Amino acid sequence: MHRLLWFGLLFGAALQVCAQGMAAPWTSRLYYTGTVGTLPVQMTLAFEHAKIHGSYWYERVPTHYADNLLRDTLSLTGTLKNGAATLAEKTPDDKPSGTLHLTLDGKLETITGTWQDVTKKKTLPVALHAVARFEKAHVVLKKIHTTTDVWYPQFLAPSVPAALNSTIAKGTKGKAAVFIAQTPKGTKGEEPDWLKDHTFSLIYNIDIAWYSPRLISLLVLDFEDTGGMHPNTEWYTFNYAVTAKGFTRLKYTDLFTADSRKDIATFIDTKAQTARRQRMGGYCDPDETHVTPNLLDDFLLTPTAVVFIFSRYAIGAYAEGDYFIAVPYKELAPFIKADGPLGRFLKS
Repeated sequence: MHRLLWFGLLFGAALQVCAQGMAAPWTSRLYYTGTVGTLPVQMTLAFEHAKIHGSYWYERVPTHYADNLLRDTLSLTGTLKNGAATLAEKTPDDKPSGTLHLTLDGKLETITGTWQDVTKKKTLPVALHAVARFEKAHVVLKKIHTTTDVWYPQFLAPSVPAALNSTIAKGTKGKAAVFIAQTPKGTKGEEPDWLKDHTFSLIYNIDIAWYSPRLISLLVLDFEDTGGMHPNTEWYTFNYAVTAKGFTRLKYTDLFTADSRKDIATFIDTKAQTARRQRMGGYCDPDETHVTPNLLDDFLLTPTAVVFIFSRYAIGAYAEGDYFIAVPYKELAPFIKADGPLGRFLKS
């Protein structure tokens, strides 16, 4: 299975659901932070009865994307029985890389155990605690030929204000309600011929790109099929600074100096055009669309980089797909506000 955030940053599951046009099959899905040995990791696990699948990534490994997938995410598959789980670990190129033997509490929120390499010569302790649980929006469908798959995180960590959970849930359910309201009305047998064989679909998934007590980065997949020439897929982001007083949604100007847009756009455009040529076999349309200053407002924050996201049509044709351009903090250092939320990365 492809590995994403979503994001993890683990959003491979979201892509699979999108591609297959079906609801996510899991009964529970949680997001964890913790350690393998002494190294900090972030993990997502989905539980489908006795089956488990998910992925995890090491926070200190530089963020690296290829074909829009977080390439340093390790996939996990296995089973759960009486609170004990055995998970097979594989690298992004599908090679076995280890085994996790884990014990989970009744709520699936606390995990302890061991990681063992493929040679069984190296064993490390594992300790994880859930910081979020994913919820499915319960959408009442009264329209014909309409399906939805809508889910979002609700944070369990005490450092996250309840108001943030409420904001995420309200916005997600509102998105689904708007989509349902805009789909055609009618009853079977009365709809026009063009509608009889068509299903209107919404997949709206919010995944966690990175969690920390002070910064939270969320990736949103918005897939809509409304009967046009092709479905539309759009990615956008929510980034929050969390303090004892509450939370603030972060904007570009909270992180970067006011006069930096043009310089950062030029800098990222070089990386973007390289990615386009690699994807298109060395050729791009002579009238290339470039990264412009107004396209820098969708970005993810990770422990090592800012990931700028360009949905289809933003810098290329629909067929090119989306582009995720990761830029290490050290390369953005001249533009980062020293007294802003990313200032601490200038010291590392």
